[in-house]
Amino acid sequence: MGETKHQTSNTKYIDRTFHEVIHEFTPWINQGDLDHLLMDGTRPPDGVFRELDISKFKVVNAGKFSISNCRVIFPAGGHLKLKSMITFDVKGDISGCCFIFFKVPATGTKLVWSVLGEGHSSASFSNRRMNLYARMSRKNGRIAIGEAVFIGGARIAANDTTVKIGACGLWSDGILLQGTDSHGIVDLSSMEIINSGSHHITLQKRVWLGRSATVSKNVTIGEGSIVATGAVVSKDVPPACAVGGAPAKVIRQGVSWTHKQDFISEFDRREMLRLRSRLSL
Repeated sequence: MGETKHQTSNTKYIDRTFHEVIHEFTPWINQGDLDHLLMDGTRPPDGVFRELDISKFKVVNAGKFSISNCRVIFPAGGHLKLKSMITFDVKGDISGCCFIFFKVPATGTKLVWSVLGEGHSSASFSNRRMNLYARMSRKNGRIAIGEAVFIGGARIAANDTTVKIGACGLWSDGILLQGTDSHGIVDLSSMEIINSGSHHITLQKRVWLGRSATVSKNVTIGEGSIVATGAVVSKDVPPACAVGGAPAKVIRQGVSWTHKQDFISEFDRREMLRLRSRLSL
């Protein structure tokens, strides 16, 4: 992979092209995933991206843990704005981690990455406001956030978990994506841990999560669906459904949502007509 070094105000950057950056997370994001991360009809963001060590951002490392080969990649010119938005809270030795921002989020964004372990990575395409606390522990926590995703307030727990959040998602506050059990469950007859291994959470395009909703590990929520306030989603949700309750159950099919309560915007109308056509409704 080629690289160009660039220096501004005593800060040394490494310049990357989009294709070089996308190569960083293609091992766990395929073309089908990318289609859900980007809005329909849009192209991946182009231009120059820059790479910096995470030490050039706000790092909380009270335990003085080892930090090795951990990088942030972002659009050229976005360093100072991003620096005011993101915090890396180091909870143990970390290595081989990469955090990619294809777009700079909106003003008011607050992102906290609580990390320990190795091989963690994230990629965000959203330029909307996001308030997110993500805990990535042990190894291979992976989080992808699609275009135009708005997050009022959320926590994500990822331990060998891949979280994929489709474009145009709308999240209220108090949201929890529990991608790991955090502790082992032991079968007493065999004395073996039975809940280990890799996990996933997938939210397809235009998923609306109501206040204090919880999504458990190994769940996929289909495009255009609605999760009611306080719902606990422990099983897959089909596209264009409203679910509610604990555990969540389908309460209505063939429905989606619009940003404004009293009218349908042209953008929302276009997206819902596309979904209706795809589902043959």
